[in-house]
Amino acid sequence: MQVRGQNPKPELILETRNRCFDADESETRNSKLKCLMARRPYRFPTKPAQVRPPRPVIREFNDRGWRWLFGDACILVWFLHTAAPDLAERLDVARAEPVDRSFLPPDLRRAESDVIWRIPYRVGDPAEGRFLWILVLLEQQTLPDPEMTMRVLLYMTHLWARQKAELETADVPPAERRYTPILPVVFYTGTEVWDFSPRLLDLMDCPEGMAPCVPAWETLFVPLRNLPPEQVAAAGPLAPVLRVMQQDGVRGARFHTAVAHGLEELNQMPEEMLLQWLRLVHFLRMVVHHRRGARERPTLDEMIVQAAERSKFRRTAKQEIAMTEKTYAEVLRDEGKAEGEEKGRVEGTTTEARSFLEELLRARFGPLPGGVQARIEQETREGCRELGRRLLGARSLADLFPT
Repeated sequence: MQVRGQNPKPELILETRNRCFDADESETRNSKLKCLMARRPYRFPTKPAQVRPPRPVIREFNDRGWRWLFGDACILVWFLHTAAPDLAERLDVARAEPVDRSFLPPDLRRAESDVIWRIPYRVGDPAEGRFLWILVLLEQQTLPDPEMTMRVLLYMTHLWARQKAELETADVPPAERRYTPILPVVFYTGTEVWDFSPRLLDLMDCPEGMAPCVPAWETLFVPLRNLPPEQVAAAGPLAPVLRVMQQDGVRGARFHTAVAHGLEELNQMPEEMLLQWLRLVHFLRMVVHHRRGARERPTLDEMIVQAAERSKFRRTAKQEIAMTEKTYAEVLRDEGKAEGEEKGRVEGTTTEARSFLEELLRARFGPLPGGVQARIEQETREGCRELGRRLLGARSLADLFPT
């Protein structure tokens, strides 16, 4: 299967090391920047890229699942074909570099699903020797972030600020500095219709005549649930997974059919795409583990395992399945422990809230009737907080606990 925009050379599917802000390669950073500023291609070291198998378990999948999937540059570029196919064709996946997010401020680092890649243009392209930052912001909340455009702007300014510091460290003269363009993509996986506006102007209380002074840029918007079939198909080998995830909220046979069809399509991938196949199939298995009901999981998981064992990748698939089975028990144990700890913490804080409310009421109104104490014992932590706020304006216990 020839994928649109995919160089068939096997080395293009290997995951690359992070050369962007890796401390181990600080000695090459200055020469890279100077080559970039002079618009000369930088010759990367000839040592082979390191192949790493997918992680057997994606912890906190709902927040990090898509980010983990886009941790493979090929899969990210396949995804980019849904929104910017012409640009995706021009990118050199073999030299893509994931960007370390540690330089971002804490409020942006907390968005653990966001992805940043630095990707050069292909050899022979008019822009050869230049790079592009791909910024994918994933929004999966039921109620989308109304300030997403501001979030995009903050990411872009921090990226350029980091690059400015790098250029200064490399002693590149200000007149010769050229900054890397950024392609922001908002990938929305939620269920509600989102009338996303990429304009910063829509967040501004802007007087007449000031609109030209507000920064403007293009942000690509990819709504998974409403993505047209032709755009999904443009994603090549990623398309089957996108189709399955479009049915994520559906229960019963319809979702099972989508998974079966998706696995059949994935098994048609060529053998040189082994790493991508492993990642895509493993992602579907994690979807089943984390997002489907307990009754559905055994059937769906068995479907995925059997499809993997029938595929051309079955030898490697058996090893992956064995690794995954071993870690499933660990994850379930950890999740159960965390759930128990969280339950204990909530119960503890609720008890404290009730005791504190009783103290406030006694200080204000004196001894409490048995009926009031019984009602306090039924209150949640949030209910106690609300009663505490109302206490400021209450003249009697009847104002807080009407009969």
